Amino acid sequence: MINRARFEKENGSEDEHGVPPVTGQHDFQTGVEANNNIRFNAFSKPGRSYCSALLINPGDSKQQAGDVLENEKEVIVHSETSAFFDLQGRAVVGRSKDLGSLIKIKDNLSSAGVGGFKLHYLGGLYLLIAFEDDIDALDFLLNVNLWKERFDSLDLWSGQSLAYERIAWIKFHGVPLHLAENKVFDDVVALFDKIVKGSNLSTKDWDLSTNCDGILVDVGARISDSVILKWKNKKFKVWIMEELDDWVPDCMFNEEWPEIVPGVESEVGERESVSSPSLGVGQFRRNYVCWGRGAT
Repeated sequence: MINRARFEKENGSEDEHGVPPVTGQHDFQTGVEANNNIRFNAFSKPGRSYCSALLINPGDSKQQAGDVLENEKEVIVHSETSAFFDLQGRAVVGRSKDLGSLIKIKDNLSSAGVGGFKLHYLGGLYLLIAFEDDIDALDFLLNVNLWKERFDSLDLWSGQSLAYERIAWIKFHGVPLHLAENKVFDDVVALFDKIVKGSNLSTKDWDLSTNCDGILVDVGARISDSVILKWKNKKFKVWIMEELDDWVPDCMFNEEWPEIVPGVESEVGERESVSSPSLGVGQFRRNYVCWGRGAT
């Protein structure tokens, strides 16, 4: 379906679309070295993402950037505040290697013989795994061979600060049908941050007018922007908008959540499955988009 709002204009040059998808693997350490290091550096994220840079105009001076921070509202939190104190020592916090590891973690741990645990999703690729006592938690942490294929980092929960991140699901509008290749979608979304779930558009999907990718971002502001696609001597404007509803990975379901009755909101907020239609990786609260996209 052609979007009449899309524009074309001649530029007299032939430019290929293409910004390669952002890639990157977290180095993994094993054994004693890993156990010694993860407490200190596992949950910090060096550098600054493109999405973070959007919050401050590139033309602003450092002084102007500082003024923005100085004008932010502040709340002084008591120094003795320690939320979820009862979980300290008997839970571990970890960052999954990728989205696939995150959504399959419950089944993978259960199949490996790990029992007596409960999962808590912390956003992005982070999970907290609570055990019945501190002995079980420590045994799990020290069994590096059990979790090293699933987590980049793991540590006992002791009230430490974790780097903020979340998974944003990005919808595309206005991509011409003849340019609607998965690489094109991935190239566009890679401008904004690291891809965790690439495009999987195909003729099996009945709706080819929109598409969806998942990216890992470190800011809370929702993404809404436009990008120009250059193809031969033409330009096409496409729009990207983030799905507004909160997303929950598949591994969190059956974690003592109340049964959802269609049309009736529960105390924790209605969560509708995206399994049919599907992302194949999780569910949105209240609503769903990204129809017919299976996990890859």
